[in-house]
Amino acid sequence: MQSAKRNESNETAALYLANEAARESEFGNRAQARQTAAAALALTRGRDGRIYAALALARAGDRWLSGTGLRPSMRNSICRKERLVRR
Repeated sequence: MQSAKRNESNETAALYLANEAARESEFGNRAQARQTAAAALALTRGRDGRIYAALALARAGDRWLSGTGLRPSMRNSICRKERLVRR
């Protein structure tokens, strides 16, 4: 991730952070997952980075996906899919 930041590839760095956030949520570290996903969102406004960060937030239990910048329909879709996966 540091190399992506050094090369000013914020989208790539955000994807790395979002992946880390998803991993943290899977291990039950929800607070760390939310913090890491927020860091990913701060790096990029690109669609892929926001979607992966939103997925990590959903897995961490953030039902509203606040701060992702995604359309409500996209947020609802992610939350619905995440609820199906968790069952």
